[in-house]
Amino acid sequence: MIHSVEIYLKSFTPQAISDILPQIRRCFPENCKFSFVHFPKTRKIFTVLRSPHIDKKARDQFQLLISKTKIKIDLKRAVQSTILPFYQTEILGCLESVKQISSPGVQIQIQILGDTTL
Repeated sequence: MIHSVEIYLKSFTPQAISDILPQIRRCFPENCKFSFVHFPKTRKIFTVLRSPHIDKKARDQFQLLISKTKIKIDLKRAVQSTILPFYQTEILGCLESVKQISSPGVQIQIQILGDTTL
């Protein structure tokens, strides 16, 4: 049974991540608990020689900033308030709608956490 969903968002601009958060929140039922974790920005710096033949000291530097956010959605409250078969199809429908969100510049990774009965 699914008890929580983790969605990882990765983008070059933090504004793109903040624009997609309300859309993801609307996909799930209102009785789900959301928690957001904003990771530190990853920074990669590239140094390129401006001229390979003369002036070895003439260089340009470029940086690549990557913003990451994790959304953890706790579904235990939703399980208690709905019938189990309906709950499973509803959650799978919610995950399909998250996958259908058009998000230019944002990479979305969905991880489903659950437990099984033996």
